[in-house]
Amino acid sequence: MRSPSSKDGGPAAVPADENVALVSNNGPLYLKGDLRVSGAAEDMSGVRYRAALCRCGKSARKPFCDNSHEQAGFRDYGAVGQEGDGIKINGGPLEVSPAPNGPLVVSGNLTIVAGSGRRAWQGTKVALCRCGESENRPFCDGAHARVGFEAG
Repeated sequence: MRSPSSKDGGPAAVPADENVALVSNNGPLYLKGDLRVSGAAEDMSGVRYRAALCRCGKSARKPFCDNSHEQAGFRDYGAVGQEGDGIKINGGPLEVSPAPNGPLVVSGNLTIVAGSGRRAWQGTKVALCRCGESENRPFCDGAHARVGFEAG
């Protein structure tokens, strides 16, 4: 049996074998895997397997990145200083739920890769900053409440 093809006639998109979040240098959080992003329109088929999520707090398309970080002068070099609790398997569903005016709550097997390319954190649940103000980026430290972040 042939696998279904994409809209352009090419092979169908499939999730990566591993759920990965890349903390980009001065830019978004790039996710790939078997994603379930709350608030993603059903017709956004690409979001099922990959997404660029806002880290600066300025995007008009939250939780997605619209490159507002460039105009805003967002600076974060993608360092990751925590290791997490580890994971037993790499894949499976990855739930991404933006908390109201708060962080991205990610549940499922996840590996976070620092901007340097270092595999830095692994775990099954994490709150990631999306206001751009955390002192512990990419992780949330509650700064969204202090600065009055509004997800819009």
